Amino acid sequence: MKIEQTTIRILAIMLGLTLPAAAQTPQPSAIPRAEAAFEELPLLKASDILRSDILTGPHHKVREEVPTYSGANQFTIDSDFGVFEADGNEMLVRRINEINAIARLQEVSRTDEFKEALQKAAKSPVAAAKAIAK
Repeated sequence: MKIEQTTIRILAIMLGLTLPAAAQTPQPSAIPRAEAAFEELPLLKASDILRSDILTGPHHKVREEVPTYSGANQFTIDSDFGVFEADGNEMLVRRINEINAIARLQEVSRTDEFKEALQKAAKSPVAAAKAIAK
C-alpha cells in the first residue's frame, strides 16, 4: 500500500509539472491565410487574336487591351457612332456588322431618293385620310 501511495504521489507530481508546461505552449503569432486558389485572368492583345479586318474597319477600331472574364473575351469598340462593348468573339462580329449597317443607313439617308421616299411616306397618310373622307 505504501508503494501505491508513493506511485500516486509521483504521478501527481509529474502531472503537476507537465500540465503547466503544456498550457504554456506558444501560440502562433500569425494565423496562416488560405492562398488564392485561382489564377489571375489574362489580359490579351486584340492585335494578337483578331484578323486585321475585324481589328479595324472604315467605321470602327477594337481597343488593344482585351480582358477575359468567365472564359470570354471582353472587347471595347470605338466607332464613328460611339463606344460599344462586346462579350465574346461572336458578339464582337455582330457589333461590327451593326456598326457597318448604321453607316450604310446613314449614307442612304443622305441621298435624294431617300428624301423623296420620306416625303411620299409623309404624304401617304394625308392622301389616305382624304380618300376615306371622300
